[in-house]
Amino acid sequence: MKALAIISAVLAISVAPLQAKDPQYTNDIVLRGVLDLGDSVNFSLSTPGGQTTHWSKLGEEFQGFEIVSYQRENRTLTVSKDGQEYIVGLGTMTATTGPTAEEEARQEAALLFKNIRFEETLGKLMDSQMEVMSKNMRQQMMAAGNADEETLAFQEKAMAEMFKEVDWKSMQAGIEKAYAEIFTVEELRWMNEFYSTPLGQATIDKAPQLQAKTVEVMMPEIMKASAAMQEKMQTFHTERQETEE
Repeated sequence: MKALAIISAVLAISVAPLQAKDPQYTNDIVLRGVLDLGDSVNFSLSTPGGQTTHWSKLGEEFQGFEIVSYQRENRTLTVSKDGQEYIVGLGTMTATTGPTAEEEARQEAALLFKNIRFEETLGKLMDSQMEVMSKNMRQQMMAAGNADEETLAFQEKAMAEMFKEVDWKSMQAGIEKAYAEIFTVEELRWMNEFYSTPLGQATIDKAPQLQAKTVEVMMPEIMKASAAMQEKMQTFHTERQETEE
């Protein structure tokens, strides 16, 4: 009996190190989004600062963590590293700490404006818009028979000066705040995930060209509608004046 007790004790000591520890939360990776298609689930994972992001599936690894399982009921991942299991909640840094939803939204919005290269892109959009506006003004003046190069040059210079007076940094901060208030954290994460892809960056790169083409198509129709409205207003004033007389 004594020998049996010794053998049992040795076996217990040998097995104990093999038993997995209870899962705990980790700060090393963040679950940013889940694409759940029923038969397959993809997870958008990133480092805490968002510098590295990647779509992963069950059984794959990210930053040394193997994705073990996904719990749909509470939208959490179980991951494993060095024999220890961890829980990663959607947008949660730890079990008890981490940014508030509002803070996370602001962080995601700031990252979004970095991904879309806001200042650079806005500058290109403004240049494109000024070019189209100048072209339209020139066409209007020529159609009216009063094209004046000096006046056109002044108008172009005035528009350029107007844009220089805009506080773009303050505008960006205000728009970031609006995004954080209107969109959910998860929606902002999906936007960041998209704009981090080659297709997302191509969308940003081609936005000025797309805007120029769009305005080019829209402006003639808008000008025709504007001319028709002016004609109606003139008729209205004429008829009212005749009635009053």
